[in-house]
Amino acid sequence: MKCNDAKELIDYYIDGLLSGSEKKELVSHLECCVCCKKEYNDLKEMNDNLRSVSIVSVPDDFTNRVMDRVNKYSRNSMLDWFDFIFTPRVVKWNVAAVFSLLLLVGISVYLFPKNRFIDSEVVNVKFQLELPAGHVGINTISLAGDFNGWDTKAMVLNPSDNNKWTLDVPLKKGRYQYMFVIDGREWMPDPVAGKLVDDGFGGKNSLLEL
Repeated sequence: MKCNDAKELIDYYIDGLLSGSEKKELVSHLECCVCCKKEYNDLKEMNDNLRSVSIVSVPDDFTNRVMDRVNKYSRNSMLDWFDFIFTPRVVKWNVAAVFSLLLLVGISVYLFPKNRFIDSEVVNVKFQLELPAGHVGINTISLAGDFNGWDTKAMVLNPSDNNKWTLDVPLKKGRYQYMFVIDGREWMPDPVAGKLVDDGFGGKNSLLEL
């Protein structure tokens, strides 16, 4: 199955409208295509969020009440406000207020550099994987998740003693799904992850909440 064909079927798969053969073929493609898997995860998360939003109904007379208020706000009232704002005395006040506001903004930028606010939003996360005894001859272990577009080559862990692999990653506070990828082909959830969530293919993704 080509990626274009898979992307056309993802919506139907999420809604449970695919036949058995189409579903099997799509799942097989998603298991080996990182780009299509990311698109599926994004669409599924958006679909789940939309389903969780409750529908708020408005009163039957809502439109009439809004139009009544619009009609009451006559053009004369707007002209009165216009005249008040642009009287010479008020204009002077407005200029002084704008100048004061710009002065405060300049002082704030000087005293509180931008990186102070950014740093408070970023957390340095240490990802670590200790391989079971049966895993030998491993060349690379990478980290793939929401934070890097499920790219299996962007974040490579560093080997250390005792068959441990580690990587420090700065992440903004949020909710992320991720997996370890061994030698570019074997996907493994984090054994010490606090939570696991369904990946939509019968497996589990590790869940990180900051």
